[in-house]
Amino acid sequence: MALEGKQMARENLQLMLFLNLCKLMEMFPRQPEKLTLYMRQDLLENPESGEEPEPPVVPPTP
Repeated sequence: MALEGKQMARENLQLMLFLNLCKLMEMFPRQPEKLTLYMRQDLLENPESGEEPEPPVVPPTP
């Protein structure tokens, strides 16, 4: 039962991340550098790993 709940939560999260990506593509067409502002890999890392996360690269605003 618990595994089914985790699987459903994972699938819902994947769907929401995909929908967020679609919205970002719609909001910033031809600006792929904006993606790094909203889809940050460092948020997926385990903070207890002892590694220092790299600061996000902020592209200049036009």
